[in-house]
Amino acid sequence: YLEKPENIDASLIELAIKFGNKAQVEKNASQHSLFGEAGNTTLSKPKYPPMEPYSDIEKLKIEKEVVGFYISGHPLDQFRIDLTYFCTCPLDEYESYKNKIIHVGGIVTKYTERYTKTGNPFGLFSIEDFNGVLDMAMFGEEYLKNRHFLTPGNFLYLTGKVEERYNQPGVWEFRPRVIQLLNEIRATLSKELEITIDITDLNAQLLNDLEAAIINSPGKCNLKIQLTDIESGIKTELISKKYLINPGNDLFNVLHQFDTLKVNLLGRKIEVPKNQKPEFKKYVKA
Repeated sequence: YLEKPENIDASLIELAIKFGNKAQVEKNASQHSLFGEAGNTTLSKPKYPPMEPYSDIEKLKIEKEVVGFYISGHPLDQFRIDLTYFCTCPLDEYESYKNKIIHVGGIVTKYTERYTKTGNPFGLFSIEDFNGVLDMAMFGEEYLKNRHFLTPGNFLYLTGKVEERYNQPGVWEFRPRVIQLLNEIRATLSKELEITIDITDLNAQLLNDLEAAIINSPGKCNLKIQLTDIESGIKTELISKKYLINPGNDLFNVLHQFDTLKVNLLGRKIEVPKNQKPEFKKYVKA
């Protein structure tokens, strides 16, 4: 109903409404006709082309545009694992990491390019996660290198430092240094998947089901099984030499069905360029 057929300015729902109104007019006209013969006139229904169903992301985007919030889910649902294991904190908690390098992720909701008085471009943009929205700015070469990431709707993973805003003591902001696509992070940073099992829960059925899940998710990530005895506090770590896995959403969905397992995804560190304070003095009066 929201689509607009080619060469037609109206959407299908608008065409349907016009068709319904015209049909009602025709019906009323036939009732007032002397002989009632107008009722035999048949109106041609609006034609629509074959269309693919909307993806989940497209549905959510339309929901946000129409009512101002998401109804059937959140665009970041597919990245819950990434935000849980590879981000330092939710966006609304970044000020707890003053003078520290942190990693955050989210979806770009706003982006504007502006120009300084000297004609240099800079970018103002916002990203959103499950907890809140964070407004940011990028200047100079950092902006020119990363502005192609800032399209609204993109899912981003940002690494940067929480610093005081220039000439505003006590006002803290997150300054991104490295921007990456969030959908590439898990494959790039996943180092090891750790599955912890209490020995009291260990049985043949659990092992068979666990092995089947692992076999169905081949990849490049290391697998470690940690056996624990809660009473004695003894732990034994077993590194798999037979299996390398893909820690994708399908595998996590299966693993989360086992109530007795604890799952942890360990990541590699991101190389961060030398932390040079952006030359905000150039732009503070812009």
